[in-house]
Amino acid sequence: MVATFRKKFGPAQRATFAASHRYEYDMVRVFDEAGVKMLVGTDSSGAVWVVPGAALHDEIDLLAEAGIPPLRLLRMLTLSAAEFLGTTESMGTVEAGRNADLVLLGADPVEDAAHLHHVVGVVRSGTYYSEQDLAAAKDRLAAARAVD
Repeated sequence: MVATFRKKFGPAQRATFAASHRYEYDMVRVFDEAGVKMLVGTDSSGAVWVVPGAALHDEIDLLAEAGIPPLRLLRMLTLSAAEFLGTTESMGTVEAGRNADLVLLGADPVEDAAHLHHVVGVVRSGTYYSEQDLAAAKDRLAAARAVD
């Protein structure tokens, strides 16, 4: 999505955007190396091009481009979020007795952050949703949005 938006800019705007991103990437790396706790999120500030769900994947890609290692990204998405919310007694890790909505991936996200995009199933509130179920839900959402 970010790449699509970048194409709408002229050459000078793209250069400014790229310089800004280099600065932001450097800042993220410095924070990470200093041990600053960070979360993955999509503070949109009302930006119309930020689509829930898809924007989270864009954020993951941008953090990976900035040099955040895959294991650190995975932690930012799970345990760090629970720590921030003060809910580590009930969530943030996969353990017996914990609340556990799970995203099932087709490849190891510790090897490559891009594997976080290969969702093959979800367990939510004890119900399993297959890759086909998720695709059907996306189709229903797209159809509903097309009516509006």
